[in-house]
Amino acid sequence: MLRYKRQLTILIGFTAFVSLGLPDGLLGVAYPSIRQTFGIPLESLGTMLFMFTLGYLVSSFNAGRLIAGLGIGKLLVISCLATGIGLIGYALAPSWGIFVSFAVLGGLGAGAIDAGMNTYGATRFSPRAMQWLHGFYGIGATTGPLIMTAVLASSGIWQQGYWIVAVVQLLLAVVFVFTRNMWTLTPHTNSAGEAIGEGADKPAHVRSIDTLRQPIVWVSILSFFVYVWLEISGGQWFYTLLTTSRGLDTITAGTWVSLFWGAFSGGRFVIGALANRIAPRKLMRICIVGVMLGITLIGLNSPTLPSWIALIGMILLGISLAPMYASMTIMTPKRLGIHTANAIGFHATATMFGVFISPTVIGSLAQSTSIEVLIPVMLFTGVIFITLFEVLMAYDRARAREKQTRLSSGAAASV
Repeated sequence: MLRYKRQLTILIGFTAFVSLGLPDGLLGVAYPSIRQTFGIPLESLGTMLFMFTLGYLVSSFNAGRLIAGLGIGKLLVISCLATGIGLIGYALAPSWGIFVSFAVLGGLGAGAIDAGMNTYGATRFSPRAMQWLHGFYGIGATTGPLIMTAVLASSGIWQQGYWIVAVVQLLLAVVFVFTRNMWTLTPHTNSAGEAIGEGADKPAHVRSIDTLRQPIVWVSILSFFVYVWLEISGGQWFYTLLTTSRGLDTITAGTWVSLFWGAFSGGRFVIGALANRIAPRKLMRICIVGVMLGITLIGLNSPTLPSWIALIGMILLGISLAPMYASMTIMTPKRLGIHTANAIGFHATATMFGVFISPTVIGSLAQSTSIEVLIPVMLFTGVIFITLFEVLMAYDRARAREKQTRLSSGAAASV
């Protein structure tokens, strides 16, 4: 029975992350039609994304408090309802202002689902299942544009695309209603490595401020911020680098960027299949080497070298980045114990900040120099990530030694 429940929650988790990715993929295809409907300028998209991000940041930052108050199961129900209602709001909105207001609700739901599922997965899922969980988000983000494209091709009514995904979200909410008691967390440990509490839907509440007082939590938060900086830097700027600086045509450059994202998404499934055989810290170190080597290959810009070396670097970078977020998340409970739920919410907040800040900073630097500045910035960012990761590993080793010392002292005292 326990195995059945575990397999069912994994399956539902995969479905939840597909649904989390679906709305993200709709907007890019639908926006030209949305602009025509509401008669808005191109830059209005920024307002909508800002409001969505605001909602996401609020819910993800407070995820620990929400999990403690509602429990994982109820939080997932409410989050899916919020996301579904937000999508219905997009479809029914009579004006751009109302459309944008529903973006806040969509962001609140998305941030809570993301943090809630990651918290549950970090304490309950195997490394392989955790990697695949994040891989299914990519499937959702890929499927979303296909849904909206099909809708626009058949009827030309963009609202129908949002209705379709809203129904998916609401059906998922119903699934969470009937399975809400299955979403229990495993016991956490305190700073001494001792178990605290029993597996429960509502973990012991730890104030956010108490979690933020832990220096190692800030190192962890920064590591997620720097990681997503690397991911988004490449994804957002490789096309510009290849077309404006390396002389590639638009089709070739677009294909290469697609291969980068394909390696990133596919890598989560391929490497995920091996994740149970490799310790997360070892996998992370292998990936870090791949990231630095990939960036270096992309940076090799010389008339005497073939341009496809950059493609190899992009594919290597995508594969290497693929398992890192899930690996970092799955190491969090052992490191932070009762602060896990709060910390994973903070991680989600940090990644959203990284998504918005990194393109702006690199764009400003490229404007004042050239787009080739992308490579040294990414290498420098990689060095920062290595430093943060090794600080976390040193902390983990110190905790392990302290625990072993206590066990040895206890054994000696009992003799």
